[in-house]
Amino acid sequence: LPPVAAAQLEADAELAAMLLRAAKSIGLVVRQPPSPEPSRLDDWFLGSRRDSSQPRPAPVPFFPEVHEELTKTWKAPYSTRTRPDSFLLTTLDDGAARGYVDVPQVERAVAVHLCPQNATTWRNRPHLPSKACKLLSALAAKAYSAAGQAASALHPMAILQVHQAQALKQLHEGRPDKGVMQELRTVTNFALRATKVTARSLGQVMATMVVQERHLWLNLAQMADTDKVCFLDAPISQAGLFGDTVEDFAQQFSAVQKQIEAIKHILPRRESIKPPPAKPSSARRRGGPPAASTPAPPPPPPPK
Repeated sequence: LPPVAAAQLEADAELAAMLLRAAKSIGLVVRQPPSPEPSRLDDWFLGSRRDSSQPRPAPVPFFPEVHEELTKTWKAPYSTRTRPDSFLLTTLDDGAARGYVDVPQVERAVAVHLCPQNATTWRNRPHLPSKACKLLSALAAKAYSAAGQAASALHPMAILQVHQAQALKQLHEGRPDKGVMQELRTVTNFALRATKVTARSLGQVMATMVVQERHLWLNLAQMADTDKVCFLDAPISQAGLFGDTVEDFAQQFSAVQKQIEAIKHILPRRESIKPPPAKPSSARRRGGPPAASTPAPPPPPPPK
C-alpha cells in the first residue's frame, strides 16, 4: 500500500480501538462485524492478500441519546421548528454575511427575465409565481437555515475542543495550575451542549428533506391544501415516505362512508315538495296572441 493509505489505515484502526473502549466505558452496545473470508482470487505472493485473522473495523456504535435529539422534529416535520437551548451556540460572528443564515437571494434581473408577469407585484424580494414553487422554496430555506445552525455550532465546538486539548497538555506537562481540572469539566459540559444543538439542527434538515419529497409527490394529486398539510406533517417512518398516513386516511374515508349509509337508512331525508307548474292562460290555449299589458301612466311633471 502507498504510505498515505497505510497511515490512514493505521489511524482508522486506532480510532476504532478508541471508539470501542469509549463505547464500552459508557455502556453502549458494540457489535463486532464478522471476519472476512479469504478469496482464492486475491494475491498470493505480493503481500496484498487479505488476512482472515484480522477482523473488519467495527462500525460506530449507535448512541441512543444522539438519535433522540436528532429525531425530535420527526413527529411533525412540517410544522415543528427547532429552537436551540442556547442561541449563543448558533449565533456566529458575521454569520449572515458568510452564508450561515439564509439562502442567497436571486438576482433581480434574472427574476424579472424569468417571471416578467409577476415583477410588478414584488415589493422587497422576488418570489416564484406558483404556490407549489413557493412552498418548495420555503422548505429549501428552512433546511438551509437548520444546516446553518448546525454549521455554526461547529465553531464553538471546535474552540472548546482546542481549549480542552491545551488544558490536557498543561496537565501532561505537569504545570501547577489548580483551575485546569475545573476548566476541563466546564469545557466538556459545553462541548456536549454544542453536540446536542448540532444533532437537533441536522435532524431538522433531514426532516425538511422528507417534507420536500412528499411535496413533490403530492403535486401530482388533486387535493385541498388542508389535506396536503396532513400528509406533509405526518411522522417520519422508515416503512414508507408517508408512513401510516395513507392507510389512516383510507380507514377514515371508509368509516365515514359506512356512517353516511347507515344514517340514510335510519334517518331517511324528507323529499322536498315541488310546486305544481303554472297553467297557461286562455289566450295561449286558443293559440291567440298574448294579452297586451296596459301601459304605465306617464310620470308627473317636475314642480316649477
